[in-house]
Amino acid sequence: MLPILPPLLGKTFFKKRALPTPVNLKKADLKAELTRAACGAAYRHPTGTSNSIQAGTASQKASHLVTNILALAEQVATAKVAKGWAGVQAMHLRSTNTVALPIYAALPHA
Repeated sequence: MLPILPPLLGKTFFKKRALPTPVNLKKADLKAELTRAACGAAYRHPTGTSNSIQAGTASQKASHLVTNILALAEQVATAKVAKGWAGVQAMHLRSTNTVALPIYAALPHA
């Protein structure tokens, strides 16, 4: 369903980098499905070697951001990367208009 959205939404929608989040309207618990879509982080598998995922906002408490970042790192490394943690070379934490802060770096393979 998502591939047919660009012609329907128009190029302006995609210029703003606002990617649509799929919602299954046939789910029994529609409120939970909408909450999942609104409160979750969307992972789009990259075509290159790096990816960026939003883990929170500046208005959140630091403890919530830390929890989100740890959960996101574990979820991506174990469920989304083909080789698990062995397939992750580095992770960086970055905010808008800041330099990336390295939080994980794999040792070079022999």
